[in-house]
Amino acid sequence: MLRQNSGALGVDVICKRLKISRRTFYRDIRLLRNAGARVTYRADTGAYEAELFSSIIGESLSTREAAAVKAALQGARPRRGSDFECALESARHKMTEIIGEQFKDHAGAVDRLTNAFVGDQSDRS
Repeated sequence: MLRQNSGALGVDVICKRLKISRRTFYRDIRLLRNAGARVTYRADTGAYEAELFSSIIGESLSTREAAAVKAALQGARPRRGSDFECALESARHKMTEIIGEQFKDHAGAVDRLTNAFVGDQSDRS
């Protein structure tokens, strides 16, 4: 319920939405931080911010892989056998494993949506 890279929520709002106590909230913040998530308190707003996705992906990808993913997201397409293709394939493999683990409780839904997106793109070619 912490906003990811796009603002912040106060403790009371988070506790109310999640129907948890403040004590549980602070315990969970400690667990997130211990797991490597970047969770910060902003005194100016009295709210918490978390960079959960970047913490997970950032710790897993090399600089080369991150650059390849960024280039692909910007529309670049790798040539066969290029360093770009190799780095992108390595990042794709890691991210597939991360997504599988992070969304294991929703694997069926993720797979259905993935297949729909791939099918939608195939229909347009």
